[in-house]
Amino acid sequence: KRTYEVHIVVNNMMYTWDNVTIAPQKRDGNSYFKLTITSNPKVINRRKFPRLSMGNACRINVKSEKKSFEGRMVNLSAGGYAFSSSAKEFADSVGKEVELTIFGVDFLEDKVLKGIIIRSTDDEGKYIVGCRMSVDNVEIRDYVNARLG
Repeated sequence: KRTYEVHIVVNNMMYTWDNVTIAPQKRDGNSYFKLTITSNPKVINRRKFPRLSMGNACRINVKSEKKSFEGRMVNLSAGGYAFSSSAKEFADSVGKEVELTIFGVDFLEDKVLKGIIIRSTDDEGKYIVGCRMSVDNVEIRDYVNARLG
């Protein structure tokens, strides 16, 4: 009997449950898994701004590396962004300063978004990198809100 921690994100709030059991089940010839949750959730993360999922190409400059890397946007919010890149330099990059240019978003085309890397996750050789901007961007907030409708 193993127990797990389950995280579910709803409307930019993340709920977590501890001690969840998962058991295989069969019904009417179909297989599925049954989660048994016996506690109330804890809200462990409330995001200040909603995030817009994106797949646009982007260019990332890492200030300490004095190099430029190609990547793809994962998401964008008024307070930060996430991108993916296969560059190995992002394996151990938490705390580094970056400058990001997003392609294909008219009002951001000539702007550089400065940020600090706060997390980097290896996803089978592709790094998912989360960054926080030092100042909330109202223009991005409005853009995201308009698209999430």
